[in-house]
Amino acid sequence: MPAHGSGALTLIAPSLLAAEVASALSKRFRRKELTEIQAREAFRLFQVRLPLLVDAQDYLGAAFDLSLILHLALYDCLYLAVAIAEGCDLVTADARFYRGSGRAYPFVRILVAE
Repeated sequence: MPAHGSGALTLIAPSLLAAEVASALSKRFRRKELTEIQAREAFRLFQVRLPLLVDAQDYLGAAFDLSLILHLALYDCLYLAVAIAEGCDLVTADARFYRGSGRAYPFVRILVAE
């Protein structure tokens, strides 16, 4: 079982994550990459394993500053602002975000498919 599911690891993200996941699943359904059943099941599983969601509004000012300094998308910088404030690692599959933030923030890690 993954560490998050066992309670050994706490995942945290801005509240924006739930809308981003729903949007991505909806888009994959519209592109016929997922069936409706698959999309609904994936969303259900996400809700079961939901990370701790923090109010994005609380981190918006810091994210805005980071976005201007790093020249990265505000939405991506919300995740970075949360990681900075909470003192935790940030794991991303976004190579551009990783390249743009990883040097200044060594706790940003790239997710590599095995």
